[in-house]
Amino acid sequence: MQKNAAYGRSSMVAADLEVYLARGGEIKPAIVSALFNMYARLRSPEKGDALYARVQAHRQGPMTPANYASLLNVYAKAEHPPYGVPRRWAIRAAQVAQEALDAGVVPGLAFMHSLMECQAKAGLPEAALATYHQLLRKGLQPTPRTFNILLLAHRRSGTSRGAAHVFEDLLPKAGVTRTLAVWNSYLGVYAVAGDIDRAYHVWTCMLAEGIVPDHFTERVLVQAFSARPSLAAEVLDEARQLRTSSHAAGHRSSSHAGAPSGEAAATPASSANNVARQPPMALEQPSRRSLSPLLLHGHLGQGADPSKPPARQLLYIDLHGVSRAAAATLLHRRLELLVAAWPALRAELGDGGPRDEAAASHGDGTGESEAAEGPPAAAGCAPLEYAGLQTGTPERPRALLVVTGVGHGSPESQGVLRGLTRDILGAQGLECHDAGGNTGEGGVEADRSNPRDRPDRSTMPRPVLYADMLSQPCRAVVVLCQQNGIDVEIKPISIGRGEHRSADFKAVNPLCKLPYLVDGDVHIGDSIAILIYLCTVNRVPDNWYPADPVKQARVNTVLGWHGSTLRTGSTITIFNRVLAPLRGTPSNEPLVKDFGLPTLQTALQTINDVWLANDDFVAGSDVSIADLLLATEIDMAQLLDAAREGPALEELLAPVPKVRSWLNRLSQRCAPHYEDAKEQLGKARIRFIQVLGGSDEDKAKL
Repeated sequence: MQKNAAYGRSSMVAADLEVYLARGGEIKPAIVSALFNMYARLRSPEKGDALYARVQAHRQGPMTPANYASLLNVYAKAEHPPYGVPRRWAIRAAQVAQEALDAGVVPGLAFMHSLMECQAKAGLPEAALATYHQLLRKGLQPTPRTFNILLLAHRRSGTSRGAAHVFEDLLPKAGVTRTLAVWNSYLGVYAVAGDIDRAYHVWTCMLAEGIVPDHFTERVLVQAFSARPSLAAEVLDEARQLRTSSHAAGHRSSSHAGAPSGEAAATPASSANNVARQPPMALEQPSRRSLSPLLLHGHLGQGADPSKPPARQLLYIDLHGVSRAAAATLLHRRLELLVAAWPALRAELGDGGPRDEAAASHGDGTGESEAAEGPPAAAGCAPLEYAGLQTGTPERPRALLVVTGVGHGSPESQGVLRGLTRDILGAQGLECHDAGGNTGEGGVEADRSNPRDRPDRSTMPRPVLYADMLSQPCRAVVVLCQQNGIDVEIKPISIGRGEHRSADFKAVNPLCKLPYLVDGDVHIGDSIAILIYLCTVNRVPDNWYPADPVKQARVNTVLGWHGSTLRTGSTITIFNRVLAPLRGTPSNEPLVKDFGLPTLQTALQTINDVWLANDDFVAGSDVSIADLLLATEIDMAQLLDAAREGPALEELLAPVPKVRSWLNRLSQRCAPHYEDAKEQLGKARIRFIQVLGGSDEDKAKL
């Protein structure tokens, strides 16, 4: 059970727990913490809460302080990305904490920090401060992280009120050192609040105390001065010079004396490993990567080309992969430079149009015009004029090409940077057009098919998917829909009860096969065809089924390989060793030993050595429908845990470590939908284990 928890297999863990409890097993604190930590990684507070109730019902006495701290950490990771917590979970965390105290649990610092973090991420500074005073009454000694959390609470609430009291009064009174992480947190409060003057004052105080900034300080500075890009560039340069000179002198940043320096810029619980993942900020450093471009009045038709004159390169900016604060500063800075460079840019583009003179004469030629210095939407600030950019013709489109990410992890996958770009450009009076189907290849829109061939989704009834969640291809289709927000009505059909052969379902699908999709006049009865169809008509992110012919061929190759290898071996082995004994029908063990099991093992080795040889996923660097189809097939092998003769799933995966890591990676990538789809499979596994290990009467009950 702890091994499954380490790999994030929540459905298997739930089944294992039921077996463990049914056999009279004792719920040990180490097991409880392992399960809570799993649900924290999977961002599943509901399941963590359900486990808490389950544990309470089977334990004599309360959980340990470490168990409670792990549970509170589950609540603190209640959203994706893990930067904010809905208030209902902060309230629930407070209830659980009170239950623990009422039961006589002596809380430790980790317990109190987890509770404070829930309250801080929910934007409840008063509640976090009350917990801090409770921490002091319990005789616990605060640490720099304690004050990082308190400052985070003010940052999340969007107000700086009370932050000065925490930093200037409470922190010295507690005798805690002002580490770089704490300074970063304090600066971040005013950055979010938009208080430029106060943020600059904190920055100068940092320098006066001899604090050496790090990469996270740079990001907070960028956020603080995003509306004043020229000032941001000046302060950023100053921070880098200080860090460079400090390193040259052999000094270490003061952050090493306390918590990791990255804590303040992201969350108090951030890992120091974040430092390695965040490259240094650059105000003008466009890259060649491009995804889902936002187009301003047409498209440029190509990305930045180093061989072109610098002025024209200003029409291309890649924001993909940078923080929201950095993106705001970069975009404001680029707009300033466009005004300053407009005469040269107009000469390169030619045929400026009747309003070019107004655009060319705006500003003082330094990129620091008065309108650009204030916030874009501030009262009294006229927007910068970019009339020349809006006079292109269809034959010679001229535009600012802004590249953002595809929006994974953002609310409804809409893209945080997309919305930010629209807001900033809109404040300057610029039109912004989204090339929704763009794959990002040089900024040229690449559609999967002729738009006239696509059905008009707005006028069509809701698609209906007939599925059995114990069926591996059905789970693959369901996960694809849930992961990409594809609105389908799922009608459950039980293969085990023979519902797929009923007269009602035969009228829908004479072949009596699942899954089966009905989308208006379109009827599709093959899982691979359904996956490809849904990707095509719903414009899901390109990684699921790429438009590029080469990448698409790779996905198709894996899909074609799957049916004659992995699925064949899995079906023969599972049917004869598990399903046939359950049904009381004869099994063909020689077929399993001579063909089924060797085929399954060879297929797993092929995935390990071929499909995952150089990539994180079976068809490339990102997840695709091929991953879903193969992984759901392998998941089915957990039913072999009920077979009287091995190997079980863990034994099958032992020789293929890349497959094991890939399954865990896929579960995280598609959380929580992937694990949720396996819930019925996990329950079936536990029933099969109980029945095949029981009496004939047990089999009859099943």
